[in-house]
Parts: sequence; structure tokens; C-alpha cells
Amino acid sequence: MIRIFSALSFLMCFFHLVQAHDFTRDTISFLSLGDSYTIGASVDSTASWPVQLIDSLRKKDKVIDALQIRAMTGWTSANLLGSLANDPIRGQYQYVALLIGVNNFYQGLPEALYISEFKQLLDSAVHYCSQDKKGVFAVSIPDYGYTPFGWSGRMGIGERTDRYNQIADSICFANQVEFIHITDISRQWEPESDLVALDGLHPSGKQYALWVNRILEQDSQVMNFQNYSQAMVYDAPVIQRVSVNSWRVLQEGEVLLFDRMGQLILRQVAKKGELLTLDHKGLLLMQLMVGNKSYSFKFIN
Repeated sequence: MIRIFSALSFLMCFFHLVQAHDFTRDTISFLSLGDSYTIGASVDSTASWPVQLIDSLRKKDKVIDALQIRAMTGWTSANLLGSLANDPIRGQYQYVALLIGVNNFYQGLPEALYISEFKQLLDSAVHYCSQDKKGVFAVSIPDYGYTPFGWSGRMGIGERTDRYNQIADSICFANQVEFIHITDISRQWEPESDLVALDGLHPSGKQYALWVNRILEQDSQVMNFQNYSQAMVYDAPVIQRVSVNSWRVLQEGEVLLFDRMGQLILRQVAKKGELLTLDHKGLLLMQLMVGNKSYSFKFIN
């Protein structure tokens, strides 16, 4: 990135369990695509999250067959696509990860470009995976507003980080690919200064270790719109579904609604106890901003 450089009470939604990132196989091959967050800029080469993930799997008696990282500091989604086009990945990997986008909004590139290119990159990740979508996962963009470098502009940086994560999450959701949220971990920097590397911008090895724990511990859930069940809770309830298309806000905040491709279709401030009626149909992603916290979840209306 830059050259120096929760869902509430998840309502009822449809999903089935898949082994997207639990790494149950005894022999592991792993491809990680991204930018400076993937190569671990400003930390030791052994402290990047892909390497720490592999090390954690090795400690679980997994045999590491191959690890390839295709990433570079400053890369946008277009740069990553260009690299894959000019120097295609040879062969397939059992697991493929994708983390990209911070440089798109840092450089002020069109949002529509990211939507198109992220989808292409996700298709490429599936192509490179021997398990098809089952072995692919995307990782959310961390918030560099919670670093010494970005602290003064953290409000705007946080909004753009959330927006691009919503886009990526929605595209993954539409394509039944696992999306793993680690952004909340990056926002713990203020009380825990050792979560940022010495450059004052990128995550430290300690923060990357927390990402790995999240990746290994999170339950895999991919929507297939057939099984009806209760999804997991990430944080305190802030909204409650009271009917097919009605929601009661439990904490005052700003409500944002996105379609399956990440396009904003509703934005309004809601008071505590207010009843919201949503007429929009299909797969949707709702976000509720309460103070400096963001809660988001997917549902079918």
C-alpha cells in the first residue's frame, strides 16, 4: 500500500458449511495474492501473515508442499491483475488468499474500477485453486487510520476502508467465497501501540499473528440459499429483525444498505427504537455505524 506506507445478532440467513480455510488436509500448498499487507512490509520476512499462517500449520503437523506470495508494496487491483497476466501462476494450490484494495482508494481511483477488478481477481484465485471456491478466501483491508501515519485523517480513512471492504465482502458473498474480517483488529492500535510496525504505517508481526488466529479460528460459512439457520454473533446486538422486511434499531446510528455488488442503495440516520421498513429485494448487506464502531451483516430480503 502507499509507498511509505461487527454483525450484530446476525438474523436468519441461509448458509452451508464448507472447509474454506480450516486447512484440514495433511499436505498444504498456499498461494497469497495482494499488496504490502501480504508481503509484510516493514516487518521481518518471517512475520508476514502468510508465513505465520504456514508456520502455524506446520506446528499442527501439516506438511507444507508450497508457499507462493504474489504481492508488492503500492500495488492496486490493476497492478495485481497486470502481474498475473504478464507472469501467470503455474499450477494450482490447495488454498488461495486475496487481500487488495487499499491503494485503490489511497490513490483516488474510481470505485467502479475496484468492483470490476476485484471480481476478476476473485475469478483468478478460484482458477488457481485445486479445490475451486472451497479453498479460496479473501481478507478484509486493515484500517491504516489507526496508525501514527494515518491518525489525523482516521475518520475519512475509516469510511473508505469500510466502503471498500463492503464491496469486497459483497462480491465474495455473491460468489460464495469466504470473506474474513480482520479490520477490527487493526483498529486496536491506540491502546496497543505494538500492533504497528516501526514505520508507523503497516501492521506489526504481532498484529499479523492476530490475523492468523482469526483465520484459523473463524467458522467457515458460505451462503447457498437452501439451508435455514442462525448465523454467528460477532458483537453486541444493535438491530433486530421483527418481520420479513422490518428492522428495529436498538442503538442510534447511521444505517447504510448495499446491494450484492457493493452499491449503496440506502443511507439514513436511525434513532434508538426506530422501525425501518426495507422494500429492497435480494441479497443485501447492511451496515450500522454506532459512534466509531461499525456493525455489518448480510441477509436476504
